[in-house]
Amino acid sequence: MKQVRVRVKRKEKWPNSYWSLWLERGGLEYRAGQYVSIKVNEEGERRSYSLASYPGEEELQLVVDTAPMGVGSRYVLDLEVGDEVEVLGPMGEFVVSDGHLRQDTKGFLMVGTGSGVVPLRPMINDLLKIKREVRPVRLYWGMRHEEDLFWMKEWMDLEKEYENFKIDVVLSRGGDNWKGCNGHVGDCLKNHGGDLKSWQAYVCGSREMVEETSKLLMSLGVGESEVNFEKFF
Repeated sequence: MKQVRVRVKRKEKWPNSYWSLWLERGGLEYRAGQYVSIKVNEEGERRSYSLASYPGEEELQLVVDTAPMGVGSRYVLDLEVGDEVEVLGPMGEFVVSDGHLRQDTKGFLMVGTGSGVVPLRPMINDLLKIKREVRPVRLYWGMRHEEDLFWMKEWMDLEKEYENFKIDVVLSRGGDNWKGCNGHVGDCLKNHGGDLKSWQAYVCGSREMVEETSKLLMSLGVGESEVNFEKFF
């Protein structure tokens, strides 16, 4: 772990209340799925944000949901290109470990809701592009509305390039024209998950979502020790 001061290189408004920041890497070495701690005011308060970038990328990317409008949200909204940011990290063990890559693992299942997809994006890219994984990699992403979605072109491009990758987007408030899964992410898993024995699962979202999804995955065959999770709140 190290503390670095890096500058904001880009900042973009994304759908709904999401903002994306690209920061200088500052020599930070990390593993896909880890997070960093950002100093958000002069009093020294800090907020943790998952890295949306993966180790093969030159910049650090953060995707922040500013809807809570707390001290962290206000800090992100006030940032401008060129500003310095104090970053401490990396932190966390929500990663695809070497043990998860053992021969008897049949596939890798990612489940996220809302901004819970953020650490899953680097894990998926790392598996496909860096580790050259050929076993199935599946993502179930739950959101409310179709207009809230981001990274969709990237997901579609990954599906075209890698036959072993598939994404199912689940909308709890999908419109009449939505052709994907409707309801909650667990509903789609029940209908399409199949037998998940010997799969590694990675779950990220609210505490309630993580607990409910973990129980569901175990009922579908995932071993308790194969359910890896990160609770955002």
